[in-house]
Amino acid sequence: MFFFVKIQKHIRLQPEELGKNLITKIRDKIDSTMVGTCSAVHGYIIHIVTFKDKDVNIQDGRIQDTTGEVIFRVSFTALVFKPFVDEVLDGVVVEVTNNGIIIRSGPLESFISAARVAESESGEFFHDSSTNQFVSRRDPNLRIRTDSEIRYKVFQIKYDQGKYDSIASISGDYLGPIQSQGV
Repeated sequence: MFFFVKIQKHIRLQPEELGKNLITKIRDKIDSTMVGTCSAVHGYIIHIVTFKDKDVNIQDGRIQDTTGEVIFRVSFTALVFKPFVDEVLDGVVVEVTNNGIIIRSGPLESFISAARVAESESGEFFHDSSTNQFVSRRDPNLRIRTDSEIRYKVFQIKYDQGKYDSIASISGDYLGPIQSQGV
């Protein structure tokens, strides 16, 4: 799920970075060091909200006497993505194996085991090893393969080493392959 969160962080600037356009340099440093990171508390930081004076609070810097760096305490608002159990997401299949499928939804990778794919209400799928895809027993034209779009439900989440991993299922109403509507 996406949220706006207020984050406080200490930003370090080297002595050569000080001078004209200090605020811009601090904002650039926040952007380059924070966007794309993930924490257990906030989730994935997707974007730093457009900087305006009211969106960012930069306190006076303190000089580190041993290095000469200046440390600023900064508060800013960020758009974050944090997955939750029972959340329904759309994603793209990035890998198909006989053990299951791996789906990517933005920065989140989710695994759906072959057993959970097989019990899907949208088609009782089986793995066709000759074409490396899951094929529906009810409708042979309904397939899950690399680059297929899938709607799935997260039922377990784990945060480890700066990223979230999830285990998911396509069992349930309106879950499974997303078929594009002909126009």
